[in-house]
Amino acid sequence: MEEAVGNIRNGFSFPTRYGCFAVARFMGSDGEIRNDAYQRVSSFVKNVVR
Repeated sequence: MEEAVGNIRNGFSFPTRYGCFAVARFMGSDGEIRNDAYQRVSSFVKNVVR
């Protein structure tokens, strides 16, 4: 599980990382969705690690 959370953290560590772009592409949207994904996933990862 630690490896999986680490991979998620790495993919969403900045709004310009590949995870955020993948979400935006999947949603067929622009940078607004990318930033939203970054904020939501970053918050999720911080709470999972606790």
